[in-house]
Amino acid sequence: MFAIVRKTLFEKRFSLIAWALGALFMVWLTLIFYPSFSQGDQLDSLIKSLPPQLQGLVGNVNNFKSIGGYLDGVVFNLRVPLVTVTMAILFGISLTAADEEQGTLSTLLAQPVSRGRVLLEKFIALTASIIIVHIGVFFGLLLALLNINYTYSISLLLAVTAGSLLLALVFGTFAFGLGIAFGKKGLISAIAAGVAFLAFLVESLAPSVKSLQGIQKISPFYYYTAPGTASNGLDWAYVALQALIIAALAIIGWAFFRHRDVEV
Repeated sequence: MFAIVRKTLFEKRFSLIAWALGALFMVWLTLIFYPSFSQGDQLDSLIKSLPPQLQGLVGNVNNFKSIGGYLDGVVFNLRVPLVTVTMAILFGISLTAADEEQGTLSTLLAQPVSRGRVLLEKFIALTASIIIVHIGVFFGLLLALLNINYTYSISLLLAVTAGSLLLALVFGTFAFGLGIAFGKKGLISAIAAGVAFLAFLVESLAPSVKSLQGIQKISPFYYYTAPGTASNGLDWAYVALQALIIAALAIIGWAFFRHRDVEV
């Protein structure tokens, strides 16, 4: 049972360890600077000197003076997604389109195993991979808080980590769905990366650019940043919406994959 999951995770074990440790170090390095952000007004003066559009990218500096606001605005607004979303897209493509181009997928489908089982187990492996990297994120938070001698709600730390996990899974499933639907690694890499970048840009610039506010809610990043999860916890309506998006992307990919000829 779950032989494909086990084999996939075993083959990617070194890559997963590297991503998890990289995420841990990045979170730790970002969070240990919190005491400097929470004291003094030098950063506030610097941000106010920027054009309004760039101020929108940075956010409200006053929020950074609380640890929850710093986690939301500095640690999880850009830095964590930069690692986790990138990793999710790369893994989503590697488990589908890359495997097809290398001939691994056709070899697997030649075995006495259904396409449905292959797809399901590969998706489970993708989800497990994203969870492993977010375990690194969570322990990075704990180590940094220990280093700076601060305490924070474990439930809120788990919540903000889970919010990041959902966002990564949305984009990972998007890449995964494109991969199983079309099997073209280069094209899918460009589309997935481009969509992720545009989604982030829309959400970041919308507070300062009125023309973007009408489409802001199309971006998955809106449902990631709007709740202020590190301060307020998860918004379960947003969680449900993201879960529906993930399911829809996987189902659409599967609908294309069912009758498509896989390249040998």
